[in-house]
Amino acid sequence: MLGFCGTKRSGEDGFTLIELMVVVVIIGILASILVTNVMGRVEKAKESRSMMDLDAIATACRIYKLDNDEGKWPQSLNDLIEYGISADAEDPWGGEYRITPEHDNLKISDSRDNTKTLVGTDPSQ
Repeated sequence: MLGFCGTKRSGEDGFTLIELMVVVVIIGILASILVTNVMGRVEKAKESRSMMDLDAIATACRIYKLDNDEGKWPQSLNDLIEYGISADAEDPWGGEYRITPEHDNLKISDSRDNTKTLVGTDPSQ
């Protein structure tokens, strides 16, 4: 306990309020750095998963086109159910994957507009 003049009495050990406040501030700074790094990695993981999902959908689309007698791209995810793609597949942000046929090309995208484009009439591309 502090004496009348603010000095420690003999035999009493402990931390002053200033020392405790400094420790709390340091812990707060370290925690904010940690949270920032973790949140960045979570977003990168979502991006990676989305790109892998787009690749899987693209592969299913190529197989669909090869199996289809008319050689057309699928019009929606519903056409890809027998190829292992769920009709209500969600991207990592809770949005939908979209398939957009454009002439001979096919655009596959997620809710963040990450896009994979399959080009031309050759399904092996």
